Amino acid sequence: MNRYRKCVVSIREKVQLTLRLAQSVREYNKLEIHIREQSHLKQQAEVKVNELKQKCIEWKADCRKLLALAHKSTGTNPNEDLPQSFLTEFEPLPSSLEELDDKIHEYQVRADSTVQTDETVVEEYRQREEEIADLENKIQRKEQEKDNHQATIEEAKQLWLEPIKDLIGRINESFRYFFSCLNCVGEVDLKIPENPEDYHKYGIRIKVKFRDAEQLKELSPFHQSGGERSVTTVLYMLALQELVTCPFRCVDEINQGMDPINERKVFELVVNTVCQKSTSQYFLLTPKLLPDLSYARNMQILCINNGPFMLSHKQWNLRKIIKNRAKIED
Repeated sequence: MNRYRKCVVSIREKVQLTLRLAQSVREYNKLEIHIREQSHLKQQAEVKVNELKQKCIEWKADCRKLLALAHKSTGTNPNEDLPQSFLTEFEPLPSSLEELDDKIHEYQVRADSTVQTDETVVEEYRQREEEIADLENKIQRKEQEKDNHQATIEEAKQLWLEPIKDLIGRINESFRYFFSCLNCVGEVDLKIPENPEDYHKYGIRIKVKFRDAEQLKELSPFHQSGGERSVTTVLYMLALQELVTCPFRCVDEINQGMDPINERKVFELVVNTVCQKSTSQYFLLTPKLLPDLSYARNMQILCINNGPFMLSHKQWNLRKIIKNRAKIED
């Protein structure tokens, strides 16, 4: 009997334990499902937090741009407070973002209601916009053409300007040397106008100084005497003679107006220059010459006589004249 009771008690405890186990399993399953749901919610919350963080970064960047724009518009430094005048103007405005949006929307509605849209005006605006774009393209093309044309002009300019400068520099060297022989100063350079594009105004500029107390002045009838201009002309021609090849040169009464000292020096320079080998023939026409000038062996002097007592060319007999001259000398 006792064994039977013990067996019944054991079976009852087993059933209770089984029921408790089943209850525990159900609770465990519920907790597991709840944990999975919470884990999923956590993942969703983390994604949302990351999105909000990214938006926060973007909003901060936008706020910095807007703040910089506001400082630029108001003319204030980043660390400077707004002037009182701006604070007074901003005081009547709404303080919240929603109210500001409503205010902006209100003014936008007012602006839209005051403007009556006309299709012809819109079409005309579009045409003008296209015309402006077309004109801007044309202007850009013309500017490019102008730049190309200007580059071509500069290239062509250098092709003739540089050789001219080199040639004038060589003329200047000889010209300065000849003037130094007279104890004077002279220079030759290229005269360039204020506007370098005015090519017809380019020219040769000659500057001379005949006295120590003077400054170099451009050769002109107002600054130099006739004799000084004659000296300058002769020396300039001598400077050219060393660079330019021509059959002969002819100068008429170039020594007129010169003082005897300069005339003698110029004559010596002319003789020493034109009597060199491989130089052009030089004709100097003058009604008079100074006495005791220096002459070279390869020079020839021709005296031309004229007057009422001269023989006619038909009566001119050189052999007879030489014969009569010999009789006189005998």
